[in-house]
Amino acid sequence: IKGKPGCGKTWLLTKWLNDFKNKFPKTPPIWYYSSISVTEDDDFEKRITKQQIIKNLVASIQTSYAIKPKEYPYAATFNELQFLINSVGEIGRNENIIIPIVIDGLDHVNRIRERAVTISQDEDTVLDLINEISIPQGVCFIFGTQEGSHLTKLKERFGEGKFYEIYGFTKNETKVFLEKIEIKKEFTEEESVELIQEKTNGLPLLVNYLGKFLKKNERIEDIKKIAHWIAPRKGGDG
Repeated sequence: IKGKPGCGKTWLLTKWLNDFKNKFPKTPPIWYYSSISVTEDDDFEKRITKQQIIKNLVASIQTSYAIKPKEYPYAATFNELQFLINSVGEIGRNENIIIPIVIDGLDHVNRIRERAVTISQDEDTVLDLINEISIPQGVCFIFGTQEGSHLTKLKERFGEGKFYEIYGFTKNETKVFLEKIEIKKEFTEEESVELIQEKTNGLPLLVNYLGKFLKKNERIEDIKKIAHWIAPRKGGDG
C-alpha cells in the first residue's frame, strides 16, 4: 500500500488488521513499524535494521502462536525467523486462510539511515530482510510506504502490479467529511471547501486536523482570513 503522507495508509492497515483479528482470532496478524518517535523509543534508529526486525518478528510470532522454536526461545537469527514464518504458513494452510505480516513505514528506512548516529551506514536494514526472506503459502507480506527509490528491488521481486496506491479526498469527499464532523455551515460551502482542498491537497489527515481546528475555533467566520498561514501540502515528510 503506497501513498503520500497523511493519505491514510496506516489508518487503512490498522482498520483492516483489526477486522482480520476479529474475524480470525486464533490466527492474529503480525505487525512491525519501521519507525517510531524518539520519545517512544530511545533506540528508534535500530528499528530500521535487519537484526532489530528479526528480533521483533521472532518475539511477535512466538507470543502469538504456540510454535516450538527450532533453535531456542526468542533466538534472534534469520534461520529461526524463516522457520517461524514457514510454521505460520503451515497454520494458515491448515486453516485455509492467508495470515498477514505487515511492515509499515518502509519509506523511513533510508531517511533514518542517512542521518543515523547509532548504526553503521553499511548495516543491513528491514529492506534487506524483505528481499531475502522466503514467503510460504499461507502467509502474505503487506507493506505500508510512500513512493521512492527504496521500492526498486521490492518491485523487481514482487512486481509493479502488487503495489496499490491510495489517494486523498476528492473535493466532494472533503465536503462530506466536513459535514460529518458538524463543522460550521459556512465552511462547507463551495468556496471554503475549494480552499480547504487546495491547502490540504485532499489528504485525509490534514483535512481532519484543519476541520477540527475550525470547529474548535468558532470565532473564525471566514477561512480566507486565516488562509495565509495554512501552507499548501504537496506531499513528503514534515
